[in-house]
Amino acid sequence: MASQNWIQCVQSLHAAGPTQTTGGPTSLLASGDAYSFKANDFFYPGQQFRAKGGGIITTTSTPTSLTIALYFGAVIVATTGSIALVTSVVTSAIWDFEFLCTIRSIGGGTGTTNIYLGHIAGQCFSVFYQPIPTGVSSPSFTSAGWDNTTTEQVTLQATLTSSADSITLEDYSLEFMN
Repeated sequence: MASQNWIQCVQSLHAAGPTQTTGGPTSLLASGDAYSFKANDFFYPGQQFRAKGGGIITTTSTPTSLTIALYFGAVIVATTGSIALVTSVVTSAIWDFEFLCTIRSIGGGTGTTNIYLGHIAGQCFSVFYQPIPTGVSSPSFTSAGWDNTTTEQVTLQATLTSSADSITLEDYSLEFMN
């Protein structure tokens, strides 16, 4: 039986996010740009959502790393894992990412899970294009459990291991897909 398909952009940036320099995880979203899923927004396994975006990053010659993660409340639902940055100075280089997530189970407490796949790319990374999730032999594709029966705020967060590096999110969208 055929079904109607649609993609709805539920969140996008109204301005560039704040420049992040160290530590984290710290939100890359501009103030007021966080989205909150309503309780039971996801209602069947197989439903999808997608986050994508990019921005600029500056690195130093010190070996460091970056992690980008999408959170529902306090739970990571998709992550790049730790990505090595180049060991040369890169100034205002373009980077981009995409997470495609599919609901695998629905429930309260920690009963909702999703799988995720995607990529991250940019001159600032030791390997220009990297599939997500990272992992040589057995990467994890499944999120930790999260609660679909309560309102969950969605944030995109970064963790940098050096205060000499900086990252800014310039463009971002969060989409529901049916």
